[in-house]
Amino acid sequence: DIILKDNETGTETNLKNGGYTFSAPTGATNSRFSLKYQKTLGTNTVVFDENSLVVFKKNGNINIKSNGTFIDNVKLYDIRGRLLFEKTKVNANETSIESLKYANQVLIVQITSNDNKVINKKVAN
Repeated sequence: DIILKDNETGTETNLKNGGYTFSAPTGATNSRFSLKYQKTLGTNTVVFDENSLVVFKKNGNINIKSNGTFIDNVKLYDIRGRLLFEKTKVNANETSIESLKYANQVLIVQITSNDNKVINKKVAN
């Protein structure tokens, strides 16, 4: 933003939103106006997608980490689509599932965010 300040009246105007009209006597006025530059603060929108989730095996567990979006629930399916495990009300940005009883197969991990977005990831166990 570009803010014009009229030092005589105290009025501040964002020049990105429009102009400023004023009256001035004839002659030079060197200190009536000042300019201020302000960077508009953005909002960091957290995205819940394939790239914002990491699913990995470590110490006999399947670990799921999100970039900041809270996870609502996690479902674990075998390659045939049978539900093997479900963890509800996770309400955190990471969780883990003990994977020893699901050894030697490809699993599909379905992660649902708190705003009901669903991502599926595959993991070889």
